[in-house]
Amino acid sequence: MPVEVSGGRKVREVPADFDDHFSQARLFFRSLTAVEQDHVIGAYTFELGKCYEQSIKERQLQALANIDQGLSGAVASGLGLTAPEPSLPLVTRRPAPLCLRSVARGPSKVARLALWQTRRVAVRILRRCVGS
Repeated sequence: MPVEVSGGRKVREVPADFDDHFSQARLFFRSLTAVEQDHVIGAYTFELGKCYEQSIKERQLQALANIDQGLSGAVASGLGLTAPEPSLPLVTRRPAPLCLRSVARGPSKVARLALWQTRRVAVRILRRCVGS
């Protein structure tokens, strides 16, 4: 049965980082190799070059500036335009604590057990093949 909490306040709000639309795209773009980044820049330049509306080109360049300055500058120079400054501050996310990273924990108990059982079966098969 629910209990009323005294002094608490009911709020229907979304978290502040809900409005962050660019950090994931920034992480993705920066994770690409130089060749892949050049391919993305070429694709944006090609597609926006087909657009006849100047306002659409400027809006997309503004979105690209919020993702990455280099991306925006390269696409803008390919279109013969000036690159805008980012309109939003860059959001930096803290890395996950070590206790939540799978790398720090190593293989799980189930994975270790499966590996041990696989080795056991391999040894049995080897013994039958060798005849010992």
